Amino acid sequence: MLFNEAHRPIIKESKPNFDKETKVIWQIKVTTEIEDTNKDINVTQDSFNMYISGIDTAGNIDNVSRSDVNMIVTVNPVTKNILLTSIPRDYYVTLADANAQDKLTHSGLTGVDNTMKTVENLLNVKMHFYARVNFSSLVKVVDALGGIDVKSDRDLKAWTGKDIKEGWNHMDGETALAYARCRHAYQDGDSHRVRNQQDVLMAIITKMISPALLTNYTNILKAVEESY
Repeated sequence: MLFNEAHRPIIKESKPNFDKETKVIWQIKVTTEIEDTNKDINVTQDSFNMYISGIDTAGNIDNVSRSDVNMIVTVNPVTKNILLTSIPRDYYVTLADANAQDKLTHSGLTGVDNTMKTVENLLNVKMHFYARVNFSSLVKVVDALGGIDVKSDRDLKAWTGKDIKEGWNHMDGETALAYARCRHAYQDGDSHRVRNQQDVLMAIITKMISPALLTNYTNILKAVEESY
């Protein structure tokens, strides 16, 4: 059997024992150069879009995997306003590289550039920058910040067993990750999850622009350096 390792989670959805019943006997790593998405935008004067692709894996950020978090951060540097637009991972869209409809999350299986082009075509907007984040890098960033404060609209027990209380919670990296991934605790599932993801991102931004950044900026830069 020959397949892209990025497809392993999809195979395991229908074959839970796949890892136990098979063994990897040969691998090859393919490296591709990502297109420069900087469109000569003056970020101090011009509004710009940053695409955040959250892949469903831990470890090396170089790994290719499904894009489960798909968020556009639109920044207006003149008015100082930030608009967050999230697209649920299971939305059926026309994938840029295949010209065929599939779930948006599957666009990540051929790289973040394919995800961005897919969304650009869908919404008729340009993505000027991007950040690629996985489970490990989110945990590192939040912990480097000394935790973040997030307001939950209800008591819940995240899938990892973490207890999250209604109201404000000071979250470490693992708790923030659990909150951002939580969906089965809500009646509206994925729609509520994307709101949680936006809350986590805004909490990170709020913490980054606070005085705490001045005393811990080297650790924070080290934590985000792999999210390219």
